[in-house]
Amino acid sequence: MSPLIDALRAGAGETAAAMAQTIIQKRAEYRVFYGAMTANRRRLDALIAAAATLEDLAAVDLAEGWRLGA
Repeated sequence: MSPLIDALRAGAGETAAAMAQTIIQKRAEYRVFYGAMTANRRRLDALIAAAATLEDLAAVDLAEGWRLGA
């Protein structure tokens, strides 16, 4: 298949086809995760930029939104 897939599958004991399927699945999962994290970062950027006072800034919950499914 490819040198990368061959190297990865050798360590995992999988066939090239199984390793390729794992890579495709992980890619899809990563896209969902990356999209959610990017959206949250942009949300926080907007809240911080809109803060007019130190109190407004202190009210921004930086921990909110980082856990998927929460």
